[in-house]
Amino acid sequence: MKVTGLCVYCGKPATHTCSLCGALVCDMHYNADKGICIACAQGKKAKK
Repeated sequence: MKVTGLCVYCGKPATHTCSLCGALVCDMHYNADKGICIACAQGKKAKK
């Protein structure tokens, strides 16, 4: 599935979707090991 939209953190083109909260995020704001955004990785909710 292709991700289209902008990163909720920086506004750059999103390349991933967080598997927990569904936020669209770029590579910089994505934890690839866990498949989640940086907010979920820190136990916080993403700012959608």
